[in-house]
Order: sequence, then C-alpha cells, then structure tokens
Amino acid sequence: NGIYFEVKSGTNEVDVIGYNAASGTDVIIPSTVTFAGVTYNVTRIKYNAFENKGLTSVIIPNSVISILSNAFKNNLLSSVVVPNNITSMGEEVFSFNQLTSVNLSNLTAINGSTFRNNLLTSITIPNTITFISSSAFADNPLNNVTSLATGAPSIVTGGIHDTFNSDRSAINLHIPIGSMGGYVTNTGAKWTGFNTVTEGVLSVNDFELTNNIKIITTTNALKITSSNSIRLQQYSVYSLTGVQVLTGTITEINTTNLTSGIYILKLDFDKGSTVKKVVIN
Repeated sequence: NGIYFEVKSGTNEVDVIGYNAASGTDVIIPSTVTFAGVTYNVTRIKYNAFENKGLTSVIIPNSVISILSNAFKNNLLSSVVVPNNITSMGEEVFSFNQLTSVNLSNLTAINGSTFRNNLLTSITIPNTITFISSSAFADNPLNNVTSLATGAPSIVTGGIHDTFNSDRSAINLHIPIGSMGGYVTNTGAKWTGFNTVTEGVLSVNDFELTNNIKIITTTNALKITSSNSIRLQQYSVYSLTGVQVLTGTITEINTTNLTSGIYILKLDFDKGSTVKKVVIN
C-alpha cells in the first residue's frame, strides 16, 4: 500500500522508511508485513518517512515502539493517537500539520517541537509525562492546557523556545488538586504566566482507561474491576467541592461512613488515570 519497509538485520523486525504519496492520503500502517515467507513486526518509523506526503489521516499500530524525527512533519493530519508502547519520540514528529486533537497515551517525554505549528486549542498531558522540551506545543492557538501529573513535569519557560507559547496569557492551566506549589508558586516553578490556573482536573476524564474498568455500586461499597493488563495503584474519593474524603489501594471501597450523594472517584493505575462520577445511596 505504498509503504516502504527495511528489514533490521538479524531480526524479525522492519522499519518504515518511506511512502509513495500516489497511494493516497489516508494511511494505515500494518503491525506486521510478510516477505519471502517470513513475517516481520513493524517496530519503528524512521526519519522523514512520511514527511510532506499530504496525509490527512494515519493509524499507527501498537507494535511501533519508536518514531524518529520529522516522521510525519508537514502534512494535513487533524488527529493522531500515539501508540501505547511509545514513551518518547524524535523532534518535530507531528509539527506543521492541522492537528486539533492528540492522544498522548503513555508518553513519558515530549521532545522539541513535536507538535509545533498545529491547530490545537486544548491539550491534556497524561500523568506519565515527566519532561516536555522546548517549543513542543509552540505556535498552536492554545486556550486550555490540562496536566494530570501531581508533580509538575519539567518544561521550558520564556523566550522563543517556550514549551507552550512565549505569551501564555491566553491559555488557561488546569492542574490536580493540591499541586499549585510545584506548578506555579514554589521557588523555581516554571508553569507561570498563564491566564488562569485552576486546581481540580477531576472534572476532566482521562479517556485512555475508560473502556478498561468498571465500577460496581453495592450496599456500603464500591467495587473496582479492570482488565488483567492494568493494576490499581491508588483510589481517591472526592466530594463535589473537591475535598478528599477517602483514599486507599484496594479494589473494594467501604462507603459506610459517607453520606448519600454524588462523589468523584479518581483511580490511578500503573498505565494511567481515570476519573468517574459515582452515586452513593
């Protein structure tokens, strides 16, 4: 389908190294390819592989564990989902596109200019992220930035290399309850200059885990069930005013001492976080 592959010597893996634009603007990268009777796993997208090919959509399989610099630079992509097995990418991978939505999945770092010059008005940064490099989201019409990590990720503040924009005065920042110091007010804090800063990202669902968990309400308890691939690390129960009323690590929450009403349940798993409203009778 117009995609060029190169076998990694001595392995059953291939790199994506190029694309014939005559094959279309919608690309589905396969997780495996077969050649001469041998099946190879598609694990890496190399430098400039899809740069300037007029792409309007792309699906990247979870077999891919590495995307190198400029891989999708200068296209017409409007949305992208970063594969779950990728924790970091090269520079300018998705720069100069038309992205309005991005799912960052399990990234731990965002390198220089990765999403520069797109159409992003809002971005949610997962709690796996610890580092965001220079100009990562620069030249986007950002209105809202939501960071789910309780500890502020390292970023670049000020000047033409600012992580978000050299002028953040039009951007509203949303951060977890109780994290204002690390993000904004402590000495050396770098998440400054935003229009407003709101503690309380509990109103924002981390969609990555939504379909993998279920909350069962029983008399005097909430039971958390999840797929075998994810493990609960901590739960927190909040009132609608943002006051934490319960916390723990077990999958069955005793609600005997809670009054009837609506609560916010935040669940932290080893692969991300999600937030749900629950009714306790």
